[in-house]
Amino acid sequence: MEWLQDKNVKAIGIFGLGGIGKSSLAVRIYNSEISIPKENRFWVEVTVKPDFAAFAKGIIAGLGGKPTSAGKIEELVNELVAFLSKQQYFLVVDNLETLLDEKRRWLDEGYGDFFREWFQRGSNSIILVTSREKPILFDGKKANNFCLELGGIGVENGVELLEKEGIYGEKKDLQEFCEEVNSHPLCLKLVASFLREYCDCDFNEIKELQQEELVYEEAYGLHRNRENACLSWSLNQHLENLDTVSKRFLEFLCVYRLPFDSEAAGVMFGKIGDNLDKIKLKKALGGLVNRSLLMKLDGGSFEFLSLVRNFVISKSEDLRNAHELAIDYYRKYYPFTSDKAITDVDGYLELFYHHCQLEGYDSAFDVIEYCYSFLSLRGYYTKIVESYEILLKVWEEKDFKDFNAISRYVFTVNSLGNAYEFFGEYYKAIKFHQHNLEINAIIDNNQWEASSLNNLGNAYKFLGKYNNAIQSYQKSLEISREIGNRKGEASFLNNLGNAYKSLGKYNNAIDYIEESLEINREIGNQKGEAKALGNLGNIFQRLGKHSEAINYQQESLKINREIGNREGEVSSLNNLGNAYKSQGKYENAIESYQKSLEISREIKYFQGEINSLNNLGDIFQCLGKYNKAIDYYQASLEINRRIEYRQGEANSLYNLGNTYHCLGEYQNAIESYQESLKIKRKLENSKELTDVLGNLGVVYTCLKEYQKAIESYQESLEISRRICYCQGEVNSLIGLGVNYNFLGKDKEAIESYQESLEISRRIGYHQGESISLYNLGYLYYWLQEYQKAMKYYLEAFDISIEIGDYFKVGICCFYLGDIFIKLNQNTEAKKYYLQARDLFKAMGLYKDVEKCNQKIEELN
Repeated sequence: MEWLQDKNVKAIGIFGLGGIGKSSLAVRIYNSEISIPKENRFWVEVTVKPDFAAFAKGIIAGLGGKPTSAGKIEELVNELVAFLSKQQYFLVVDNLETLLDEKRRWLDEGYGDFFREWFQRGSNSIILVTSREKPILFDGKKANNFCLELGGIGVENGVELLEKEGIYGEKKDLQEFCEEVNSHPLCLKLVASFLREYCDCDFNEIKELQQEELVYEEAYGLHRNRENACLSWSLNQHLENLDTVSKRFLEFLCVYRLPFDSEAAGVMFGKIGDNLDKIKLKKALGGLVNRSLLMKLDGGSFEFLSLVRNFVISKSEDLRNAHELAIDYYRKYYPFTSDKAITDVDGYLELFYHHCQLEGYDSAFDVIEYCYSFLSLRGYYTKIVESYEILLKVWEEKDFKDFNAISRYVFTVNSLGNAYEFFGEYYKAIKFHQHNLEINAIIDNNQWEASSLNNLGNAYKFLGKYNNAIQSYQKSLEISREIGNRKGEASFLNNLGNAYKSLGKYNNAIDYIEESLEINREIGNQKGEAKALGNLGNIFQRLGKHSEAINYQQESLKINREIGNREGEVSSLNNLGNAYKSQGKYENAIESYQKSLEISREIKYFQGEINSLNNLGDIFQCLGKYNKAIDYYQASLEINRRIEYRQGEANSLYNLGNTYHCLGEYQNAIESYQESLKIKRKLENSKELTDVLGNLGVVYTCLKEYQKAIESYQESLEISRRICYCQGEVNSLIGLGVNYNFLGKDKEAIESYQESLEISRRIGYHQGESISLYNLGYLYYWLQEYQKAMKYYLEAFDISIEIGDYFKVGICCFYLGDIFIKLNQNTEAKKYYLQARDLFKAMGLYKDVEKCNQKIEELN
């Protein structure tokens, strides 16, 4: 709209594919609130190809003038230019391409004379033209004209258009479709018409169809007075004027999926033409741009609309030479630099694509394996899955004859399992790891079998199936010991320790990890040594032995720095921050998290960055600085969405929900939890579903919506039982007990607590045992059954000391003091109040200290 206010602008050109929305945009401009009065605006449709005399006389008459020239072209040109220059008029000439020949020259030279004269001496008025192809006069900036190249209406507008047309489906599916067709308005309308007629407006019904056929051939309707227009007809209007060389050049260029420069284009042009003539190349590229078949980007590079690219490729016969040329180009011009972003490996991903197009799958595997560490470090598992899924589909029916082929297949299956584990799709991961076990059993490769068992154990651990995980780790450990693989032995001992840690069996965990540490030191594996030290630190932190925890993490950090293990350094700093946080040294913790964040950003380690941001969010939440916590969680959410890490996205939303809960913004908390639930359900991440449902239950409890809370906990309990996630089962039963208690359903509450206690003891889950005992003590206290209450509080006291939960020890002491008062045993009561006070004072909980002092004074 700024152009319309610019006195230097004489003409505006809107160019683009047929149906892209040129005329619609022109209509909006024509009817908008601009300074030119409506009576001074005129619209000319030239599809019927009027001769210039009719064109000129029609405009003058339409704007209220009287044509005087007898009919000579020169006189009519002068009269029209003079007429438009007297006042400020706004003239729209729609579908100008119908007045051009295949070389973009005027079919009626009167039009050419008029536009040339207008650019030289016209004034006051503005002429807006729409055209599929750019007239030669509009090339460059030699005239006072401005050109707008249309490339679609944008994804969100495209989705809105489909919805307005009555189409429904998953928003993500609609967005992906709009991206695929560049949100081409005609295409979207034609497809919407097809869906209304054949699919009851349901987009999901066409997801399994060949979309290209639907888009280009099956969906048809009315376009520019053509009753049966389909998109292929519209696109062919652009192609039909190309000569043989230009058409083949276009086909070759279409194998480039990324923006390309003149040098890349020259690789293709040199093969098609006799030689690489830069002038001819420039003209050939310009011709494709001017016909809206190619887009020129800022900086001089070029790019295809995917709609055009896919259409041209679908109509091309043999592009093997083009793919070979592309391989040579990317191999030569894209050196790999591992310290930057995903764009650094784009060339390699393109090499992978072109090798696959030529069915050179072994070469494609070599390319993606070369990039694997880079992609996995930065969390680009979507790229990994896309690549290896292609190879797997090709190879899964193949009869492998040699070791190299089998190893490629095993690596592919293993990589997919690890990628799906990263996404939180643990059942898919298990499927791949079990498949690898089957392959290893056939080829009798013990080392690969041990690795597959270890990966299987990791997936089971993430699902909360710790006993299954331990079984897998034990088998992998046995194999490693049989074949003398000391490094593998140390790694699997470390994993066993972590599994026992998750069960709360800390002594077993320490034994295994210390054995892992000893082996790593024996064989000089400093990376494994640092990892074992970090895991020992995490265990001692859980035991409340904060000084030991910090010492282990500092030793781990020192080794990682000495060996230059930057990712390990990030992990050590995050662990060290956690240890400081547990000790209440918040400034030290923040310093460690900030340093880990800095390193993660420096080396583009997105997973480390996400962890650091979440840890910073956690600590500021602990400090009550909730808005700052939200900022960090939002930052982690943005990264997760950018790298398409859906599991991480769900976790960030979960953390945001927790923070909104702390702020008392319960509706925001519920919305965040619900959004997180939606993703986790889609990922079939059952274990973590129970955590979100549990916290959702807590919010409903705070809102005193006890029935809704019970429904959340019951769903969580059902899922936990289905997947044998005993810890989730315990947490759900405790939540149910709390809400039954609030509803006065004491019998149901006691049954829930008793069941959670029984499961906790069976699996060695001491934290769950402690909470269950405490809640039973609390319930019996309010039921005035003091002997039972005392029994449970004393048991909770013992377990809490064992696991280092000193806050709960203090609370148990306080309530034991209350119970002994009720039993008229004041000396015992005072003893427990004093013990509670000392514990609260050591933790800096001065409000609780004051409560204890009041009780002690009452007894004195």
